Parts: sequence; structure tokens; C-alpha cells
Amino acid sequence: MRRRLFPVGHPDLAMSLNNIAFCLHSLGRPGEALPYLEEALGVFKKLFPDGHQDVAQSLNNVAACLVSLGRPGEALPLFEESLALWKRLFPGDHLEVAMGLGNVAFCLV
Repeated sequence: MRRRLFPVGHPDLAMSLNNIAFCLHSLGRPGEALPYLEEALGVFKKLFPDGHQDVAQSLNNVAACLVSLGRPGEALPLFEESLALWKRLFPGDHLEVAMGLGNVAFCLV
């Protein structure tokens, strides 16, 4: 429905894609969730080419899905990109930065 209501690249469409992916992942179907997450990331990157917390979160979502699929090597660069964006958006001590550090560390162990 949102694909009909909103133009390609609309943030509400990206949020709906994330919601569908979350449901699929929760149902134990991360392989089906991944394309939705990747599409949402693409929308957010077009909307916010200089970076935004939605881009950082989408990078994190795609990376977490890749980890669920047993592909931590592919997830690591995305976690690192997300962390770099969190650090730029929230300098100093911030929860998102701490969580990003944890995600990178998780991929390295």
C-alpha cells in the first residue's frame, strides 16, 4: 500500500520496509528480511547523503541480519560504517556509540 501512496525514496516507505524486515526476522526468516533492509538502507542513503541517524541504524540493521545469516565478515564493514556515523553524529559518550563499539567487537570475536 505504501508503495502506491508514497513516491520511491519516501522515508515512510523505508520505515515500512524496515518493519516488514523486522517481522520476517522475528519469524526466523532473516534471508527474506535482508532485501527489505537493503532497500530501506538505499532509501535512507539517498535521502541523507551526508549521513543521518536513520542511515546509521539501517547500516546496523543490515549488518545484524548478515550476522544472523552466518555472514559476520560481510557485516563487519557495515557495523564499522555505522559506528563511524554514530561517532560523527553523537560526539563524546553516547549510548549509540557504545552499542556500535559492541557490535564491531561482536564481529571480531
